[in-house]
Amino acid sequence: GTCVQLSTTSADSLYVVVSNKATYPDAQMTCEGLRAKLVVLQNAEEREGLTRAIAGAINDVWIGLATKADTWTWADGTTTKAYDPWAQGEPGKLVPGAAYLHIDDKVYDTRLAHADAVGALHPFVCEIDLRKKP
Repeated sequence: GTCVQLSTTSADSLYVVVSNKATYPDAQMTCEGLRAKLVVLQNAEEREGLTRAIAGAINDVWIGLATKADTWTWADGTTTKAYDPWAQGEPGKLVPGAAYLHIDDKVYDTRLAHADAVGALHPFVCEIDLRKKP
């Protein structure tokens, strides 16, 4: 994958952008193999910084937001009450489901999250916490 560091938004994280398409569970396993997790967006600034960094290279990347019931949970265990990245009308009632970040398209809300089935194939972004020791 390609590594991206967003010093202006999150100097404590390194993002690995994986352009190979995978299901959500396979993307999770790949990130875990890198001692990372699917990216957890803390705020709109981080979301915008990440989408600017990868726009034009890939589109519709899995992020670390999923549901097995009615509650959407980030990969770090927090809910969307802390930060809600959804495009208007999302996430709908998709269960189980996972979120992808829509990077660049004229038809949909650009740079916001949309829901998809966990078996769908998308590129993905892993987040490595640089504060943790290997």
